[in-house]
Amino acid sequence: MSWWEEWSRRIEREVERVFRDIDRELRGMAPLSRLLKPGYVRPLMDVIEEDDSIKIIAEVPGVRKEDIDLRIAENYVELSAPLSEDVRKYYHKRRIMGYAFRQEMPMKIASEGAEAKYSNGILEITVPKERAERRGTKIKVE
Repeated sequence: MSWWEEWSRRIEREVERVFRDIDRELRGMAPLSRLLKPGYVRPLMDVIEEDDSIKIIAEVPGVRKEDIDLRIAENYVELSAPLSEDVRKYYHKRRIMGYAFRQEMPMKIASEGAEAKYSNGILEITVPKERAERRGTKIKVE
């Protein structure tokens, strides 16, 4: 086998591996399909871990509080928020339709006790961490 054929096969195997990895990652993103709307962008945000909670501070200017769709599950926070309709005349307008994100968490979180506040284009979400007692019980060994 020539060096060219060997190199070509090596490249072919590497490309196939990359596509398998991408396919595996995209299958895990299937729940995101409802968030992948044309014109929606991920907002600028900070994710801060505190002792007993996770705080997300997201910049979502131009949306109405009642239009924010916020969902919290066992290990992620998901948001979708369309920009509110504007009746002003524009000479130039940004081309986004709204904001959307799904933030995976490295630990389990609890939807009970979660809070969200929206003021002046800033959305602040506080989600409690799942307590260790819920994940397991200490057993005395005899």
